Parts: sequence; structure tokens; C-alpha cells
Amino acid sequence: MKNYFICPNYDGTANIQKAKVEYIGFDYWEGCETGKGNCNPLTFKRTKNEKNWFLLMPCGGTETAITISGKSFSKELHLYHDNCPPYIELTSLTDGQYTANMRACGLGATVTFNLTTTK
Repeated sequence: MKNYFICPNYDGTANIQKAKVEYIGFDYWEGCETGKGNCNPLTFKRTKNEKNWFLLMPCGGTETAITISGKSFSKELHLYHDNCPPYIELTSLTDGQYTANMRACGLGATVTFNLTTTK
């Protein structure tokens, strides 16, 4: 439906950019917390020209804090349930190993992931 009086040339699809989205699931994170699941390091791959690359993580409860660190990088995410899910842009991060440490009332553990760039 178009509103011809206010926005006669409105295009809701204009300026939409493609994004690559990675995800660490609740079950994986919980397996790392309890030691009852596969907690091997994850690997996320991109191409050299890939832009808009994001990592989504689960909420851990009413309040969630996640510290993500790697070589020459550290970031703290702190949010409440109404701002979930936590995410970080991976686009400008260098290849290598990173850890994400979650502290929350319903979930908490450290997961490791690798970022790699392919041709």
C-alpha cells in the first residue's frame, strides 16, 4: 500500500543490503556450560569481499553480559531481555581465534570460535 500524499516514491526495499549471519545456539552454549555437549571450537568462514557479517548469540536470562576477545580485540556486550538477541559485527575482525564468555542468570560459559577468510 502506498501513501501517495506523504511519500509518493517510497520504496521499502531501497538501501537494503545483504548480510551474512552466523549463530551460536542456546543448546551449544549450554553444552559448553554443563560439559554434556559438544563444545569444540566453531569455525565461521567468509570470502575476501564479504561485507555485513554478524554473529548472533542467545540471551542468557533477564540480564546478559558477554565478553568477546581475541588478538588485539575485546568487546563487552551488556543487555537486558528486551534488547535480545546479543550480536556483534564480525566484518572488520581479523582472522584468528576468539572467545566469548557469557555471564547470565540462565546461561553461562565460554565458547571459542575461529574466523577464517577464503579466496
